Parts: sequence; C-alpha cells; structure tokens
Amino acid sequence: MELRFSPRTDRGTATAEESDRFVDRITDVLYSLEDADPAISDPDTGANLAERSMVMSMRIDASALRDAERVFLANIRYTLRVAADGTTTSGSFEPTKGPTVHEIGLASS
Repeated sequence: MELRFSPRTDRGTATAEESDRFVDRITDVLYSLEDADPAISDPDTGANLAERSMVMSMRIDASALRDAERVFLANIRYTLRVAADGTTTSGSFEPTKGPTVHEIGLASS
C-alpha cells in the first residue's frame, strides 16, 4: 500500500527530521505487530521524505484474499494512529491508490 502524507506540527509543516522520526515510529509499530500477531510476518517500510511518500507492506496469513486485505488495512490504520499518538507531529494521510494484495499460496512444511 502506498501512502502520501503531510506531517504537520503546531508550527505548520514538519521538518525533515520530524518527518523522519515519524516514519521511524511507524516502522517500530509495524515490527511490534509482527511480535504480537502470528498471522503477520515480514512487515516493511520504505519512504521518500522529499516526496512525502511511504510504502508499507506485510505478509498476512488468512484463509481468503479478502480477509487478508481487511487485516492489512486494519493494521495499517492502527499503525498510523499509534505512531501519531502523543506527538507534536501528526499526519494527514491520503492513499495514492488502493492496496495491492497478492495471494502467495500455502506454505509447505
């Protein structure tokens, strides 16, 4: 899922350093989700702070593709809320396109 974001502070637009710290918080929350939920694995982020864009991905173990999409979106929403909670930098998030969800099939043992 690719997201565009505009971090803001009480002063206006966040600095590059504040934006970078916000992306770091998002990454930390994603990694904590992996520890908390065995259905989530391989969370990852990539960001271009100059363009204010970010990509988040994770593997979801679900019985149906539609269920995986719901779990993915719920976890991304949670991640964004937790990352912005209690900080001077909050984000306004605008998806650039719908999430891309791929079925990877069953893992064999």
